[in-house]
This record gives sequence, structure tokens and C-alpha cells, in this order.
Amino acid sequence: MKKILSVFAVFLVLLTFAGCDEAPVEEDDPIVVIDFTGMSFIEVLQWGNANKISVKSSGDYRDDVLPNIVYDQDIEPGSKLEEWDELKVFYSRGYNPDGEITVPDFTGLTKEDILSWLDENDIGKFRFYDTFSLDMELGAFVKYQVEQIDDSLTNFVRRDQFNFYFSKGELEIETVDFSSTGKVRGVNLGGWFVLESWMSPELFDGIDDAHDETTWIINNPNAEADLIEHWETFITEEDFQFLSEIGIDYIRLPIPWWMWGDTAYEDELLPHNQDGVITYKDYSVTYINSVYYIDQAMTWAEEYGIDVLVDLHTAPGGQNGFDNGGLSGVNEFAKPEHVNQTLFKIRDMVQHFNQFDSFWGFELLNEPGWGVPLDVLQEFYVNGYNIIRAYNPDVWVGMHDGFRSYMENEWTEFFESTENNFEKVFFDIHLYHVFGEWTDFDIFDHIEWVKVEDFKAVHRWDGIVPVIVGEWSGGLPVVLYEGLDFESGAEMKEAFLSAQFNVFEGGFGHFFWNYQILQGSHMEWDIVRLVEAGLVPTDWSPEEETE
Repeated sequence: MKKILSVFAVFLVLLTFAGCDEAPVEEDDPIVVIDFTGMSFIEVLQWGNANKISVKSSGDYRDDVLPNIVYDQDIEPGSKLEEWDELKVFYSRGYNPDGEITVPDFTGLTKEDILSWLDENDIGKFRFYDTFSLDMELGAFVKYQVEQIDDSLTNFVRRDQFNFYFSKGELEIETVDFSSTGKVRGVNLGGWFVLESWMSPELFDGIDDAHDETTWIINNPNAEADLIEHWETFITEEDFQFLSEIGIDYIRLPIPWWMWGDTAYEDELLPHNQDGVITYKDYSVTYINSVYYIDQAMTWAEEYGIDVLVDLHTAPGGQNGFDNGGLSGVNEFAKPEHVNQTLFKIRDMVQHFNQFDSFWGFELLNEPGWGVPLDVLQEFYVNGYNIIRAYNPDVWVGMHDGFRSYMENEWTEFFESTENNFEKVFFDIHLYHVFGEWTDFDIFDHIEWVKVEDFKAVHRWDGIVPVIVGEWSGGLPVVLYEGLDFESGAEMKEAFLSAQFNVFEGGFGHFFWNYQILQGSHMEWDIVRLVEAGLVPTDWSPEEETE
């Protein structure tokens, strides 16, 4: 059987060779070059791959040919090529970036119209801006500007930067009216004797786990030397001279309860071991004595005719959980031992500051938070007021609203109570437009809020108790600056600031937060830079001193 199969296999091989000898030999068909003009370069590559032709290319800027479109070739259409012959095509790399641009009249055009023009002319460097203070309807085209690559050119070229401006509406910048007499106009000297990292970020650089002054001292082996340098440089006598020169006659001076260098132990620091909460466990902290520098500030104020509202900015146990209270994440002030310790400190402080003629007022506690029950807070205020009056019958006494100024009836009863019998007391409210939900507000909404809601807050207790806006600023949500040109951003700051000035002038007074911020951002919180930029008045002089 195997022999029969072998013979059959030989027969098939012979038959195959016989068949090959008889079949004609076919030659490869020539490859005919087509006209590639108007095709995309990618299509030519695909043709080359399909036909086994090596395609070479050369690109050049062409204003008369769309990008990536072939406009010439080195072998004429109809020519014949063999496999892997070379073919070179020439394609457009797009419009010439140095090509001159004829700019039309954009008046009346929309952003969509201008985008179409930009696309048609292959202009890639452009920006749209909103601009204020123009007598044009909202959304209307205002102007265009071109930042030329080469100023020597008389015409614009495609690679220049094209900027287009559209109306954001007419923004009113009010003239600040300081004509009313008997007003307290001042600034806060915050961040000097109570540290806040956002105000002096370099001071916190390299100090791990430092979130407030307490953790900064705990984690900084050079805390005392660093603090002394800070106290000596953050505010100097020249700053008091500057304040005097621009007519600012009042300052609010935040000080800590530990101004004498007190020691707080673990039970006072209230250790927290929850995830994400600052831990003070197993620590005690001895704060640094700042009395010499605080006294120096009081003396400088005397020399330059400035009255000082001493503001107790921190309290044992932490009164709000903010870093400005010295203990982030801790609000245990309401415990009786902490309230009593604070009252003792107030007694000592009033006796101490009585030596200074610049001692105008004492604020019992800055920003006690919602964790401090209102009845506890008001009782503390009564006791603090009585302590101050036992040692000084003349200074003004400030009481913060505890972020509950909306509790109108409770505060009205408190200030009108004949049992309390308050004299020379003011109510401190803080009005900011960056904390909380402002996401849907534009600048016009913010200004309207100032004129309506902030106006109500200032006048809610007219005839009951004088109101001072103890903290406010020009700070606005960052999103409001998106799309604005620089000039309009400055105008927005000025409009917002001037509206606040005029509304707050209707109360007993106001203290801007802050005198300065030691970082390039946050200009809206820095009165020095705002004055220098001309965005706030350069003369705050009242016509008459407040007694």
C-alpha cells in the first residue's frame, strides 16, 4: 500500500511541473500616478501604502491652501512607477503665521461671529475679556487690541495676540463719603500678635503640622527667636506714621490671652484623636511673652494720635475652632473653667492698658463661634463688662455677635435690659463676602447685597446699641475675576470697596481687615497696597474725634 502511495505522489509532482512549463509568465502591472492636488497628505500616504510607493513630503505655509492639503507633486499625473519608487508631494502647513491680516469692523458682532472670523483666518492666539464701566449694553462688543510680535510692522500678522473686549455692563464706582462726623474709621493690625499662616506664609514654611500659633510653637524649636523677629518687623513705627498720614485715627489690635507667656497644658489644649483633627495629646505649650511689643504698639499709637481698640482675639480652650483663635478645630471656651480664666485675663489686661492714653476700647472676645451657647456668651459679656467698669469707667466695650446677629430679639433684649445698664458699649459684626455660599453671585449681586442686606445689618439696632463692623475686606470669590481684563478687575475691587465704605459709614464705625498681608496675593485684604493703588481713599480724616 505504501508503495502505491509513493508512486502516486511522484506522479502528482511530475504533473505539477508539467503544468508549470505550459502556463504563461505574467508581468506586474505598472503603477499609474494620479493627481494628488487637493487631497490630504494622509490620503496620499494611504495611496502609497496600498501601491507600495515610497511617499516623501515637504510642507510649507500657504495662505491659498488649506492646512495638510497637497498643492503639488514631483511626478506628473499619468506617469508610471515601479514598486517602491519614490514620489514627493508638497502640502500646506497652514496659513503663514507672518501673513498680514486685514481686520474688519467688529462693531455689532457677537463672540460667535468673531470666532468664525478667527477660524477662517487661522488665528490661534486670541482671548476674550469682559470689561466694566462702559456705556454699552451687556454683552456688546466694545473694542479689540492686538499685541504685536514685531512692533516695527505697520500691519497685524497672523501670529499676533488678538484680544477682544465685551461689555460686562456699566459698573458704578461711588465716591466714598467721609463727611459724617463722629465715626470710627480704622484698620486691624491682625497677624501681628496672633499668627495666621495665610497672612505670613513664610513664617510657617518648613514647620510641619503647624496650623495655628499653638501648633507652630509646639513644632518650631526656634519659636521664640522667630516670633521676636516677626514682632519687630511685621509692623514698625513707620507703619503707625503711615496710618497717621492718611488720616486713620483708630486701630483694632488683636492680642492673645497668653500675652504674658502663659503655659497651657494637655487638659487645656483638649487633645483630639479623631482622623483629620489636629492632635494636641501629650503636649503642653508655653507661649511667648509679647507684652513688651504690645506696649510698644500702644506707645506708638499715642505718639501718632491713634486710638486703640484692644481686641482679645483668643481664649483658653478656643472660642471658635479657627486658626485665628490659636487652636484650630477646638471650641471649648464655654466650659466654666475657660470662661473664668478669660475673665481673669480681662481684669489683668484692663488694669495693664489703663496706663496708655491710646487705650480707647476693649473688645471682650473676637468671633466666639456657634459652639458657644448664646446664654453662656451673653453672661460672659455682662461679667466682662462689669470687670472693665470696675477698673475703667470710660473705655468703650465691644461685644461680637457670635455670628448670630440674625437673632434680633435676643440681642435687643440683651442690650435694652435695665439690669445690664450698659454704657459706651458697641455691637461688633463682621461682614465678609468670601465665606459661605456666594457661587451664583456676580459683582452686581454683591454690591446689591451690600446696599440691602449689609445695610440692614448695620442699622438693625439703631437706637438700641451702636454698631461697628469690626472686620471687613475687599475680598470676593476668585471666580468673579475670570475673564476680566486687569483694568476691570481693579474697577470691580474699587466699586465693591466704595459701596462697603458708604454703607458702613452709616453705623458707629468700621475696621478694615487688614493692614497688610505678607504674600503677593490677597491685595483686597491689604490696606497698604489698596491705598497705593488708589482703590481706597488716601485721606480718611474725620472732621471730629469720637469721644
